[in-house]
Amino acid sequence: MKKSICKKAFRVVLCGLLLLCLLSMVGCNSSNAIVGSWVEEDGDEVLTFDRDGSCSVPFAYNSAWIESVDHYAITSDGTLALSSSGGHANYSFEKTNDKDEALDDDDYYYLSGKTLIINESTYLKS
Repeated sequence: MKKSICKKAFRVVLCGLLLLCLLSMVGCNSSNAIVGSWVEEDGDEVLTFDRDGSCSVPFAYNSAWIESVDHYAITSDGTLALSSSGGHANYSFEKTNDKDEALDDDDYYYLSGKTLIINESTYLKS
């Protein structure tokens, strides 16, 4: 009887650990795709997203507070949230799988391979 309970408990714990590993890998892959430097296709603006959640996004600037965003996060629904340490520059972009939607509406961003479309501009991973 004790062996049976121990086996079931072991299986439950093992399944839980496997599920946790799977979920953490899925989460990492979606946010890691944006990590790196992105150069604007039609200009010289560069966006940088670091693994630690810090970033440099020149177009996201609150001039009233003289403050740029310096942190980013990708939420579970794919939304890209940009924020500043001072809390006065905050932007968010919903993820879309449609390039044209991202080019026509600055509420959306598109990310696939080496292409990032955000704020109605196209950036290529350098």
